[in-house]
Amino acid sequence: MIAGSPSGGRFTGPLAWPLNAVGLLMAVCRLSQALRVLTLRASLAGHAMQQLNTQQLAQWCPAPEQVFLGFGFEWQPHHSPRLYKLTKLDCRQGLAPPWALRWRAPGLHLQLAKTHRN
Repeated sequence: MIAGSPSGGRFTGPLAWPLNAVGLLMAVCRLSQALRVLTLRASLAGHAMQQLNTQQLAQWCPAPEQVFLGFGFEWQPHHSPRLYKLTKLDCRQGLAPPWALRWRAPGLHLQLAKTHRN
C-alpha cells in the first residue's frame, strides 16, 4: 500500500485493463514454457533398461533382414574427454522433480527406483 494514496496502491487508470491483459498473456506464455521444460526434463529420466533374449527378439522381429540397429559414429579422440566430463556430472540435477515425473509419466518413478537400487 502506498501511504496517502486514494486508490490504496492499486493502478486504476485507463491503462489498467490493457496492462493486466499483457501480464496475464506473459504469465500464460511462461507457464507453457515451464511445462515444456518439465516435459523435456521428465523425458531425460528415461525408462528402465529392457533386456531381450534371442527367443524374444525372434518373436518381435520374424524377418532378421529388417533389423536396423542404427548407423553409429566414429569414436574420435575428442570423445574421450567429453565422456569423462559426463561421468563427473550429477545427472539427478537435470531431472525433473519427482512430483513432475509422477504427473507427466505415471509409473516412471517406480522404474527409476528399481534402476537406482541395482
